[in-house]
Amino acid sequence: MRRVGYPFCSGVKYESETHDPPAPFLSVRVTHPLYHERFIEIPAKVDSGADVIAIPVEAVNQLGLQKAGSLTVAGFNGQAVQVVLYAVRIELPTNKAVRMTALTIPSNYVLVGRDVLNSLRVLLDGPELTLEILQ
Repeated sequence: MRRVGYPFCSGVKYESETHDPPAPFLSVRVTHPLYHERFIEIPAKVDSGADVIAIPVEAVNQLGLQKAGSLTVAGFNGQAVQVVLYAVRIELPTNKAVRMTALTIPSNYVLVGRDVLNSLRVLLDGPELTLEILQ
């Protein structure tokens, strides 16, 4: 396989201690969209099956994020529910920062969905259990 460009983020090992099967994770910075000095650095699970980004409920409280609308979503069980969206700024390992809306999940990590992944070139190397973000 020919790789184009060079990696921004290279050889990040999948998380295998808490996830079976192992899952690709990045480190991201979640910041308040207006007050960038309010931020948390947190692990982020890469999930190409998720439509949108989701942040931990605790991040909303810690950063004082504001409601920015709502969205109807369906989870793995197919049941549709209405969720609140929050305005947030996400900084990726590529030094790219995006303002967006995110829903919340009861977890201790961010869930990075296709709304973010579709702006990146990501290589998931399953046999090596590593993740790369390419330019």
